[in-house]
Amino acid sequence: MVTAAYLNEEVNATEQNYTMLVHTSGKKIDHEADRATIEEAVLALTKPESPAFAALVARVLETAEKLYPKANPDNLTGYVVANASRATLTVLNSERDRKAAGDNATDPSSPFSIIIGGNIVSRGVTFPNLLAMFFTRDVRHRLQQDTYIQRARMFGARGSYLEHFELTIPAQLYADWHRCFVFHRLALETIKENLDSPVWLGDGRVSVASGASIDKATVALDKGEMAFGLFDFSPEFDQLVMQNATDPATLAALRHQIGNDALPGFLIEFIKAVLAGGGGGLAIHNASSIASYGASANHVAISRARGFMGKSQLELKKFPTAVHHVKIFYNAEGRARLFYKNQGSLQFIQNLALSFAA
Repeated sequence: MVTAAYLNEEVNATEQNYTMLVHTSGKKIDHEADRATIEEAVLALTKPESPAFAALVARVLETAEKLYPKANPDNLTGYVVANASRATLTVLNSERDRKAAGDNATDPSSPFSIIIGGNIVSRGVTFPNLLAMFFTRDVRHRLQQDTYIQRARMFGARGSYLEHFELTIPAQLYADWHRCFVFHRLALETIKENLDSPVWLGDGRVSVASGASIDKATVALDKGEMAFGLFDFSPEFDQLVMQNATDPATLAALRHQIGNDALPGFLIEFIKAVLAGGGGGLAIHNASSIASYGASANHVAISRARGFMGKSQLELKKFPTAVHHVKIFYNAEGRARLFYKNQGSLQFIQNLALSFAA
């Protein structure tokens, strides 16, 4: 409410309506509890005689001073109190509720439009002018990427007011949701240069999709390797790696030489982010020829169904704490490909190449 007041008092030429989305559960009984709690607070702001009025106004003033120290906190507080009676509260439990509320059920109808959502908000619904979100609905087991990426459509395009958007969410749920998008974006990079089909990623907390939707006969579920575009090999790459084989900066320098298609910048950012969060160490290995792999490898494409990076290639004695392994493999023609392997719980899922008799 304070943020909406600031935008309408200090930024917008004309008053705009904004939405706060509350999503704590998929159960209707919980939505009613949320509605009652919010309704009680908003109602108290409209009645100076209410026992909670003074405390709420003091909270609004304190919040205004904290969020917008350059603005007049009394003006923002006055806007909130004067317009609290205009607040609207809508519960959307289902598609039926949405239809009953009209075609523009998700459009804010007042400066303080509060929507309590059930399963319907997980089905690709977008909320225009979404300014605040209270999201605590977690999952019992693993987050499904397809569901949570679709669920993020609720944010919409926040444009000019993005810096004012506030998300209240448990730290673990935020980390899992963020990882959904890290995996998704990293997988999209494989589409550009992938040999057969995209490689999708998951781990112990995040799954690519529900198990029922994955056809085990045509999808490989493997803690395998991710490879990128082909490039010309040079022994100078090993000289670069030997300078510091555990620093992401070495990957950045390597990327400068072999190009983004061969080593996408997002992979480096992904590794850096995971390392910063305590996600194991990095090992950048010296390059190896694939000549010894014989007929088990495609020497032109530099690919192998069983992968290239086994225990000997991972050099576990040299890099005992490494989780992220990066290594270049090259063929007799001097062409090379960079491979990334994660020794943690990261799982790679790829469609199998199928052939059919005529």
